[in-house]
Amino acid sequence: SITEGKPALDVVKESFTNVPDIAEEYIHRENLESELISVLKDKDRFPVITLKGRGGIGKTSLAINVIHDFYNSHPDRFSLIIWFSARDVDLFPNGPKQVQSGVITQEDISKEYCKLVYPDVTVKNPLQQFSNDLSSNKLGPTLFILDNFETISNPTEVFEWINTYVRNPNKVLITSRINRNFKADYPIEVHGMTEEQS
Repeated sequence: SITEGKPALDVVKESFTNVPDIAEEYIHRENLESELISVLKDKDRFPVITLKGRGGIGKTSLAINVIHDFYNSHPDRFSLIIWFSARDVDLFPNGPKQVQSGVITQEDISKEYCKLVYPDVTVKNPLQQFSNDLSSNKLGPTLFILDNFETISNPTEVFEWINTYVRNPNKVLITSRINRNFKADYPIEVHGMTEEQS
């Protein structure tokens, strides 16, 4: 899977978004999908959600497919859906390939966000702007997705920063191979597939 966010925002249904396209081959995991959709719909609880599991278990594919379903099933829930990728490996049919992570620090995340959301404005303090928008976004309810969180520099510090500022109805969805030293409001464990799915 190649899971870099798109370089500019598109309009999909009622949302501005840069979420990657759906992978051609995806096996639905109905229970996980239903659980994640239910938590994303909730406007009053669980501002930070994690998808945790081994590398290659399907966390990123699950997130991408749920978001694409969400555009249609709940078009009014989020006005803005922003995808940040800290991936350091692309998975190809012939094997993995190392890549340079795009966002690995608080500053990287903030600059990427401002480049996407305020493309025609010079934002003087991207870190403060992103922090403010985590709490209350003028564009409307926002979903911030941080993929491959374990490759971020100092993930515990970044998690605490996000957790300090994010407020409902905004949400943060994190995919990660690790969750030590931080605890989401709603953690979802992604395990191997069932026999039928396999």
